[in-house]
Amino acid sequence: MKQPARGRPAKKHVILFLAANPLDTDRVALDREARAIRLELKRSGYRDRFEFVIWSAAEPLDLQRALREQPPTIVHFSGHGARLAGAAGHTPGRDVVVDGAPDGGAPGGLVFVGADGRGQVVTPAAFGQTLAAAGAHVRLVVLNACFTAPMAQALAAHIDCVVGMTGAIHDDAARIFSIGLYGALGEQASVAAAFAGGRAAINLEGLADADQPRLVVRNGFDATGLVLAATEPSLLVDVPCPYPGMRPFSADDTERFHGREREILELIGRLRAGEREIFVIGPSGSGKSSLVTAGVLPRLARGVSGLGPCVVRQLRPGEQPVARLGEALEVADGGPLVVSDRVAASLAHRGAGALLLVVVDQLEELFTLASAAERAGFLEALGALRAERRCAVVFTLRADFFGALMESELWAERRGKLSRIEVSPLRGEALYEVIAAPARAVGVTVEPELIVQLIADAASEPGILPLLQETMVQLWDARPDQTLTLADYQALGDAERSGLSVALARRAEATLRRLSTAQTDIARRILLRLISFGEGRSDTRRQQSRAQLRSAGDDAGELGFVVQAMVEDRLLTVDDDDAGEPRVDLSHEALITA
Repeated sequence: MKQPARGRPAKKHVILFLAANPLDTDRVALDREARAIRLELKRSGYRDRFEFVIWSAAEPLDLQRALREQPPTIVHFSGHGARLAGAAGHTPGRDVVVDGAPDGGAPGGLVFVGADGRGQVVTPAAFGQTLAAAGAHVRLVVLNACFTAPMAQALAAHIDCVVGMTGAIHDDAARIFSIGLYGALGEQASVAAAFAGGRAAINLEGLADADQPRLVVRNGFDATGLVLAATEPSLLVDVPCPYPGMRPFSADDTERFHGREREILELIGRLRAGEREIFVIGPSGSGKSSLVTAGVLPRLARGVSGLGPCVVRQLRPGEQPVARLGEALEVADGGPLVVSDRVAASLAHRGAGALLLVVVDQLEELFTLASAAERAGFLEALGALRAERRCAVVFTLRADFFGALMESELWAERRGKLSRIEVSPLRGEALYEVIAAPARAVGVTVEPELIVQLIADAASEPGILPLLQETMVQLWDARPDQTLTLADYQALGDAERSGLSVALARRAEATLRRLSTAQTDIARRILLRLISFGEGRSDTRRQQSRAQLRSAGDDAGELGFVVQAMVEDRLLTVDDDDAGEPRVDLSHEALITA
């Protein structure tokens, strides 16, 4: 087989032609098809935009090797497709009968050459997983083998355009289709037009299989706009950054939230078992809020076996925890907080088994911001919630405030018997997924060497998750193509600090540099006012309204500009309460020491 030279993506579109004709399968003229494609490309007007690479007698691992060694834009498999025994249709050449789905999943697959020279079926799931890991440089996959349309449908979750065959296709028709397809691509036709050209070529030759090829397009993608000969393969594909940066994950980020499956299942399992008060405890930056908001709550919204429908109400205590609880439970303006009435109203018309789930995020604010009177009133309301059998409460608490919890009435009333889930810093495979999975889902590759270095640097960093996510955002913004590289990460750091340590400081410094001297003074004052100094205990964040952030001499327009700039750069977050009053907050405690 041909082994391409190692290196970065070429300036040409690589067409990877995988040919497999195992010893125990019908002979097909794959070499003739490869020669025909190469000749057709040479005849085309844009032949300098394509490089045709052949891997003959392709084994399963050859796919991974080829994707790694010379990343292709087009992956073309030519050979035999696997079909289930009893499936209708057989045309000499390009199908192999199998007894069932090899992995117990979707039927079919591609027949590669095994170590003994005989056929080895690669399942749709395995093929798709390999392509998904390769990144966004693969734009078109052609499965020139029988019964591959279902496989094409599955692959379209990862690839912009995939061609498969709806049934059996004759060897000659498969070859003619390729000639028409690649001849059109070489003349600057779109993928959609080239596909139509391939089917038309079958008809021109008077063959009967023109209806077999099927083009499947990724949801939301337009194949008429993908003109490969008009673009360079290394051009950056514009996709939104899948990393949240300094802010916690929200419910909208649930598809990009990874690494906490064990804790999600544990919390849901406790709710299912009837526990009605659960404390989620972990160090700053461990992802407590994200675990609940992006992990648990979306799962409950979709429905969980053994647990009725959940009505969720969320709050942070702040300086007025009783008012915040009233807002969460939708108490009318000026009305009293009668917990039993609010629980009944929240669950009205929800059906049997419905549960009101109150999430109290950042419980430490109860000890750092609320007065003794406010704290007492809030604890009284919590007692009423505990008495409601159709209500459950989930708290998140920073681990360094566990002592304050032990000294509070919350601890005394429960005699130290708390249902607690400890959220430890992510390590190993879970941290690997946090780094790699969001990029992989949008077709971008994270270099394995970069992942190894990030995991190593993370081992010595406190509050790693916000720093890691901010680093990934900066790497995303700096990427020259569809790969996040170790070299770009090393460029973030300096002689004393890793890229992780530098990322947050650089984000804040870059924001301040864009501001005028007067605006910089406002920004520094905002940062100080959003910190509650511990005086012997750890410093914490402190939410403030916009009005509380404004000094007597501040221009309202200047203050608004500075706040907006810091929000856009993920240094601050702004949330409106039920009265529409904007509350400003640091995006994470890590900024306190940045």
